[in-house]
Amino acid sequence: MQDAIWSLLGNSYSNSNFINIGTVNTNNVNFLVNAAEASGANFTPTTGQHIALIIDAGVNPYQTPNLYQPLIVETTLVGLSGTVYADKSPVTAALDGTDTLLKGVTITLENADGTAVHDAYGNVVASVTTDANGNYSFGNLLAGSYIIQETQPTGYGQGLDTVGSQGGSATVQDQIVANLSANTTGAIGAGNNFGETTSVLVGNVTENGTGLSGVTLTLTGTDANGNTVSETTTTGTGGSYNFANLLGGSYVITETPLNGNGAGTDSVGSQGGSTNGATVLNATLGAGVNGTGNNFTETLGSLAGNVTENGAALAGVTLTLTGTDANGHAVNATTTTASNGSYNFANLLGGSYVITETLLAGNGAGTDSVGSQGGSTNGATVLNATLGAGVNGTGNNFTETLGSLA
Repeated sequence: MQDAIWSLLGNSYSNSNFINIGTVNTNNVNFLVNAAEASGANFTPTTGQHIALIIDAGVNPYQTPNLYQPLIVETTLVGLSGTVYADKSPVTAALDGTDTLLKGVTITLENADGTAVHDAYGNVVASVTTDANGNYSFGNLLAGSYIIQETQPTGYGQGLDTVGSQGGSATVQDQIVANLSANTTGAIGAGNNFGETTSVLVGNVTENGTGLSGVTLTLTGTDANGNTVSETTTTGTGGSYNFANLLGGSYVITETPLNGNGAGTDSVGSQGGSTNGATVLNATLGAGVNGTGNNFTETLGSLAGNVTENGAALAGVTLTLTGTDANGHAVNATTTTASNGSYNFANLLGGSYVITETLLAGNGAGTDSVGSQGGSTNGATVLNATLGAGVNGTGNNFTETLGSLA
């Protein structure tokens, strides 16, 4: 090596010039010289390669031969790399194959004391942004302690920051302290990852306390980056729904009630917002927030009335309901009046129905009246009822009469 260095410096010395230099293999000297010359004078080592500085001290007038022996200072160029990703909400975990890789996130490198970093060639190390796969890297670094600083991407919550293979710590959010040594494995401190979290909006749709499956929910609005959002989902078997992997933003959840069902009350979830009618929720969603309890209810309708005789309630009168509901299904139900003369056909979808009264034995048919839902009479014992979704039709009344002898 020493002979090769002297040769590269343009000097010609025999082994006798040096004390205890040992046995020199000329072939090895020539190999090193040829390799250096083949790389060229402008060859620049990069991350993962060794950089050697030859310090030629010049003339020493006090010894013979009168040249100082050059010094060789050698180190390894090292680097730092990592990935920025978003966990599949609402998980906060290390990088895996299910995560979304984030492009365009700014990463800055500082010395441990907060000063600007210069690479091995004296260049200021500029900030970088993550590529399409969420990756970033800094190269041509000398061994030392560095701070990797992430600029939190808009709309995302804080996730898990992971120290890379070089070692260090991650006690401050969006910062990784990296301790790089010259013998860092592979010369790259890899896996300095920054995790982010997304937001969710979840809730339930119920009818009389029972979860409704197959209900359509639509999410619209604008996320924190000004992007328009439009998504649709349906409730599962238990009536639950979930809009996942959202950025913070302002959103609207709109419910489409099942055919024939009415709209009940709705409630704003834990994220905050407001109601807008019976089927619309306005949701103000923060970054990394899990908004739960965005619930909707649906209602069924009913047809109710009374049967009287000379103003007195008649118990035990049979009423029959026939017709077709909003989904085209045939309906056929029977009930009898209670002791106060009232009756009720409950849990009905909207539809077109007929209520038929069966008179008590010996009684005549009086007048009947169409209830609040609307419809028409058809003789003295038949009412045609047009029932809207979720409507409770009341006042579908019948009267019976007694005869007399005068």
